[in-house]
Amino acid sequence: MTQGEVCAPGDGSLTRPAVEASKAGLYSFLRRLTAGIGWLLFGYEWVHVSAQTPGKEQIVFVIILVTSLLLIHVGIHSWIAHNNRLAAKGRRGLATRYTSPVFSQDHLGRQLLLDASSLLSREIVVSINGDCKVYAAALEG
Repeated sequence: MTQGEVCAPGDGSLTRPAVEASKAGLYSFLRRLTAGIGWLLFGYEWVHVSAQTPGKEQIVFVIILVTSLLLIHVGIHSWIAHNNRLAAKGRRGLATRYTSPVFSQDHLGRQLLLDASSLLSREIVVSINGDCKVYAAALEG
């Protein structure tokens, strides 16, 4: 059976894309189930440990945790608002440090010459003529 081919109706088999989708759904479910069990264990251990600590330390922990969560959310929303303002002004992505490489010479300083036919060719012959490196399409043979 080739990819995307549908089996005869009523034989109970699935097409490959349908099988891949069901595998992805199962993987997603198992991943979420595992994460949920992990969070339950984490919560259980915190309850177990917090029962053994004095009340003052629990209050300090809750204050620090809530303050951290608020600062994280304020920072995230501020950053998103900043990016939205840049996008609204049309100035997004204008200040980039990436520069496109220039392929006029190789690392040994030889000038690179590209034949126009070599751009679409399946095979390329590279030859060196003095201080020039020439890329040409190979002869079909």
